[in-house]
Amino acid sequence: MSESIQLYSFVHFDRGSRVRWLANELGIAIEEHRLDARAGEHRGDAYRQINPTGLVPAIVQDGVTQFDSAAICLTLAERHREARLAVFEGEPGRGEFLSWYFFAASTLDAATYPLMVYKMFQPDAAMLEASTQRLMVHLATLDRRMLDREYVCGRFTIADIVLGHGLELQQRCDVNFAEYPALAAYHARLKARPAAAGLFQR
Repeated sequence: MSESIQLYSFVHFDRGSRVRWLANELGIAIEEHRLDARAGEHRGDAYRQINPTGLVPAIVQDGVTQFDSAAICLTLAERHREARLAVFEGEPGRGEFLSWYFFAASTLDAATYPLMVYKMFQPDAAMLEASTQRLMVHLATLDRRMLDREYVCGRFTIADIVLGHGLELQQRCDVNFAEYPALAAYHARLKARPAAAGLFQR
């Protein structure tokens, strides 16, 4: 029997996209459950039994629930070590991998979220511009990192998946990567992966 997960999310492109991308890389089938955010379905008792925070995404696999996209991706990567989509304990570069992975999932994600708010949910051009300027220091750091490498930690890992999702969201919020050619090339390289096909469609 092929492996599968049940994935709970709101729309095609949200943080659940990180899990979809990884599942595609690993050949894991997905049973989609789209929650109605406007109706507050994610705040209902049924979903809170799966994810007590009421956020998305969450998964159910073999009767076990898990929430938070970064945690889910790390668990799936650990479950499929043969795919080498993380740097595991005892491998050279483990600390570096963890640093970039959590930078992507925490620091960069936190800097990106206000852009989404002021572009899509509470449109405010001045706040969007201010948030974009605060993001630039992180983009400059990533651009320097990608000057001499294909992926952020050498081989393709879940750190690249989380970074790729963040970079795509930034572009949808009108961030221009023209000043950061290495970063722009990296983003294009990530989107071109077969497992990412269709995930970033608008």
